[in-house]
Amino acid sequence: MEATPDTLQLTRRLSSDPPDPTALSELFMLCYEPLIARLKKQYLTTDEDEIREIAFQSIERFAEAPQKFDPQKKTLLGYLVMDAAGDLKNSLNRKGYKKNWTVLVEDWTSHGNRTIEETSNPEMETEAIEQYLSKLRELTLDHTDFIIAKMMEMGVRSTEEFAKALKIEHLSREEQRSVVKRHKDRIGKHLQRKGWESIKQQIREQYL
Repeated sequence: MEATPDTLQLTRRLSSDPPDPTALSELFMLCYEPLIARLKKQYLTTDEDEIREIAFQSIERFAEAPQKFDPQKKTLLGYLVMDAAGDLKNSLNRKGYKKNWTVLVEDWTSHGNRTIEETSNPEMETEAIEQYLSKLRELTLDHTDFIIAKMMEMGVRSTEEFAKALKIEHLSREEQRSVVKRHKDRIGKHLQRKGWESIKQQIREQYL
């Protein structure tokens, strides 16, 4: 998908010497909120303040080096999403989440001797993530179950994180562990009955 004429013109203004002084503010007006919305959709359990900070940094990086953007390969928003997602994945890894292809599909990391990062392009990766999320959302019973299932797929192990998602932080640690375990067991069995592992494999094979 190619960039629109408006974003092409904006990129040229940022690349001029000296850069157009109004171009950066227009860039933020055009991309900041849409970028945050896209990131929140993909990283549902990540703190919104962190997403906003990383989105801000991504736009600033683009403004400093707009020549890195290839409008023939993707839209400006798509480029910014890819850039910001890299920072978010690094942040999650630093916090102890499993090393993965994306924070959504940690069990898709290898295929033969090559990783999926090496066998798919960014556009295909985005399509795979959207299909993955859509199917997981379809199979779960409600929004809370979807969040818990997604966290399980991400490899989240912290009882505290699950307790926040379930809004049971007021319970004792022992009670939290018990409630979290019941939810995880129930959701895991539900997805197993729905053939989730086979569905994941089909999506995986589609994008290799």
